[in-house]
Amino acid sequence: MRKIILYLVLSVCFIYTAREFIYYGLRKNSIGEFDKLNTIFVKQNSYDVLIVGSSRAESHFVPSIIDSVIGLSCFNAGQGGATQEFNLAILNSYLLHSQPPKILVLNIDIHLPDTGIATVYQFPKYFAYLGNDTLYSYLNKFDKRFTYFKWIPFYSMVYLSDYYLSASLRGWMGKQNENDKTYINGFTPEKKWVEDVEQNNYRTINNTFSPTFYKSINAILTICMANHIKPVLVVSPLYSGFSEMIANKQKTLEMLQKLSTKNAAVLMDFTDDAMCAQKKYFTNPRHLNIEGARIFSKKFAELLQRHLE
Repeated sequence: MRKIILYLVLSVCFIYTAREFIYYGLRKNSIGEFDKLNTIFVKQNSYDVLIVGSSRAESHFVPSIIDSVIGLSCFNAGQGGATQEFNLAILNSYLLHSQPPKILVLNIDIHLPDTGIATVYQFPKYFAYLGNDTLYSYLNKFDKRFTYFKWIPFYSMVYLSDYYLSASLRGWMGKQNENDKTYINGFTPEKKWVEDVEQNNYRTINNTFSPTFYKSINAILTICMANHIKPVLVVSPLYSGFSEMIANKQKTLEMLQKLSTKNAAVLMDFTDDAMCAQKKYFTNPRHLNIEGARIFSKKFAELLQRHLE
């Protein structure tokens, strides 16, 4: 019986040690996606401009181009699949360790319905960062499984695919792969969901944005006011044929303008920009390609510079 108990104790210790080995390796990455997560949730930063939003923020705003125009340091904290509620959590998690930025850029997706989802997109990538109490509090409130993900390795490790194990080993060995190299100050070009933007089968989009959508934006703007951060709301480019199918587009923009005016924020809408009609700038109807991202970032930075002046 003693041998069985000893075996069980050693097995439990081993699994906890193995999990921490994986997590620590992920946090040791100095380039790529996990270095970006390190910056948001672990490191102490003093960036002048912080960008938050979904994959459209992540792949549309090129910090180096924005830096060169406005002369301020910029970091792109955009996360694939992020809702406005999660953007709020990312901002709060970032501010837990870092100085407030001078400017917060919030990219808003007006083409996605604000309906409830089961959990956070690609949720296992946040496991190694649950030591950030603000992040953990949000994730656990949103998905009660995070209590078990944090404390029970038998529960969380089944979700750690080869992708995370490989990234952990790269962290321990100080190596990088080609995907890691695409991340520069949080920006990475869109490389998923490549499809023909002129497929001509777009359906009418009539999104319903719940009170949580606007409540989260309001909360972000309140944080900006409390920390003397200048908020900039941006609706970055959508392919014109796709954008035209958003039935409540104008109504949504009017509501965002009211929020902006009320909170002394700037609203920039690029959905009618000339580049939106040019297929060569898009990898799919919702995401710019690398060339489009560079052109958009320069346009955005120049407009932001005018507002700052």
